[in-house]
Amino acid sequence: MPAIWVNPDDSLLMAYEVTGTPKGDYLRLRYYESVLHLKNGQVKDEHDIDRSFSISCEGTPSFESVTIVNGNIRDSEISMRFHFYEDMVKDQLAWGTLSNWSDWKAE
Repeated sequence: MPAIWVNPDDSLLMAYEVTGTPKGDYLRLRYYESVLHLKNGQVKDEHDIDRSFSISCEGTPSFESVTIVNGNIRDSEISMRFHFYEDMVKDQLAWGTLSNWSDWKAE
């Protein structure tokens, strides 16, 4: 199930787990200008997050906080929680921050 965050300017962020790909499961974020754009499938921007901890699967995202300066997704800080499989066996919780729509740091 995707996680959705509504910003003060009514733009939206969606985070979800991309599954069933040759490179394994990973997180994807999509940015929409409004609910209408979301309903019509009009994505303003998209960012795939490379896995940080697992060789096969990272997913189940949820938002902790989002700051977007002047409606510019490339001037932003997005904090999230997500899950990963440690040693492909044990489900673990992790935190990550995407800065300026390009720099991902997870812990």
